[in-house]
This record gives sequence, structure tokens and C-alpha cells, in this order.
Amino acid sequence: MLNIDMKVPVLDIQSEHSQITPPKYIWNDESVLQFQTALTSNDMQEKISKFMSDDSDSQNMTLKLNDIICEAADKSLKQILPKTPNSLKSNTKTIKKQPKWFDFSLIKMRKQLDDKEKLFKKYNNDPIVRGNFFSFLKLYRKTRKNKYKQSRKDLIVQLDNMRDNNQSQYWALLQSLSNESSTNLHFYRIRL
Repeated sequence: MLNIDMKVPVLDIQSEHSQITPPKYIWNDESVLQFQTALTSNDMQEKISKFMSDDSDSQNMTLKLNDIICEAADKSLKQILPKTPNSLKSNTKTIKKQPKWFDFSLIKMRKQLDDKEKLFKKYNNDPIVRGNFFSFLKLYRKTRKNKYKQSRKDLIVQLDNMRDNNQSQYWALLQSLSNESSTNLHFYRIRL
């Protein structure tokens, strides 16, 4: 079998109105009639007559014909809008609400831990990477537990002060703690 590889040069000549990839349109039973009506409109007929009387090279004529067809399609048909990568990410990712004690320093440490975990997964036999990951994991867990304990102590002190001084704020705080989502409730279990 004869196999021939030919490289065809691509011309970079484009008019300012031509599109590299044509947009996609929604096509249904009425679309044919709508497209024909758009082509028979006065302004499109003028463009078609100018196109027919023009004596340009084939590349420019092709681009002009493409512009006429795309303009008629834009006027008559509905376009399918492509989804951007950012919109896809925002739909698939769910945002978890962090507890109040989980502050920016813990978020930063968590990101560093994730980076070290990626390195550890890639180079799991390297003793330096392994030791670095586990020592940072130990530090992260210790810091997280200390922040949690400190927030519980602060909450208990705040509740004790409010119970004696301001009963309405005390009950409002208890109500807000009981209204927390079920995922965050275990962070605020208080034994009085």
C-alpha cells in the first residue's frame, strides 16, 4: 500500500469579519424558512449583489461569501453558546462552609499539605519527601486541634459571660449554634 504524507500550507489570510470556527446553530423544522427569509431580506440582497459584481481573487470571494452566510444565520437562527471552562468548574465544585475556628492560617497550611501530598504520591520512596510530608501532617493536625480547643474555650467563656450579663444574646447565640448545618454541628458540641 502506498502511503503519501503531504503537508498542505495553511493560508493566514482572514478578513476582519470572518470566523475561524463557525458558531453552531440550533436547527429545527422552521429554521429552513427563517434562513431563506433572512437571505431574501433587502440588506442581504444588497450584499449578495455586491458579491456577484465583485472581481476579487478566490480567497477574498470565499471569505465574503462566508461572511454573508454567517450574517444570515446570525439573524435567523439561534446559536448554541459554548460553555467556558470557568463556568464548568463553578458548576461541578461545591463550596464547603468552614467552621468559624478554621481560619486563614489553617487554610494556607492545608494547601501546603496538599502540595506535599502530591509530591509524596509522586516520590513515595524518597525518605526526605516522606519525612517532610509526615512531619508537616503532624504539625497541621496539632495546629488544627489546638485551634479547635481554643475556639471551644472561647465559646464557653463567651456563653458564661452572656448567661450572667445578657440573657437575650445568650439565647440568640445558642439558637445560632443549634441552627448550624449538620456537617458543622460536631465542631460545637459543648458540655456544660
